[in-house]
Amino acid sequence: MAENVDYFKKGLSDLKLDICNTESPIISVKIGDSLLTRAAGRLLYEAGIYANTIVYPCVAQKNGRIRTSLMATHTKEHLDKALNAFEYVNQKLHISRV
Repeated sequence: MAENVDYFKKGLSDLKLDICNTESPIISVKIGDSLLTRAAGRLLYEAGIYANTIVYPCVAQKNGRIRTSLMATHTKEHLDKALNAFEYVNQKLHISRV
């Protein structure tokens, strides 16, 4: 399981996405703006990736995030599919830190 977490976090970091510092299989990608966060969640869903969209009032207004949950049964192919979807979302919505 730790290998999946490390692999996925590295992939998100390589995309310059703002991830929370965690060793947990629950990894959040901070986006900030609620509308942008909702749009990112929708694009991920349309790409076949289900991740929780967390926006106000669950978090502060400018602290929206996408929360992913990894499992030991996820394969590298599953993780790559999710990373490719995040890359696509970043290309469309410019959610990276850069």
